[in-house]
Amino acid sequence: MRHVDEPITVSLGGPGAVRSPFGTDPETPSSFIWQGRSYVVREVTDHWHGRFPWWRDPSGDKFAEPTGSQGGDLCEQVWRVRAAPSGAAQTMTVDLGHSCSWRLLRAES
Repeated sequence: MRHVDEPITVSLGGPGAVRSPFGTDPETPSSFIWQGRSYVVREVTDHWHGRFPWWRDPSGDKFAEPTGSQGGDLCEQVWRVRAAPSGAAQTMTVDLGHSCSWRLLRAES
């Protein structure tokens, strides 16, 4: 997978909207828009919490003022999903991250 780290717009699905080995969660991404193109999440294959130092702003700035848990690490949720452009059958694997905003972190090359 290649590193992307670009902002995206995400829609969250309701219970049962997306197949997931982690149960149903209304906070699970069901679709997203990346570079002006709409993608549908077909399957959630993994979900975890990542950590990053408090001075790294998840919105992209190199340094940020500490907020929330000052002096500690901040948490980012990451979903690895299989997604396809709307209307297409072929899927790709992407990592979607959310802390303060949604970002497409990595994409299948």
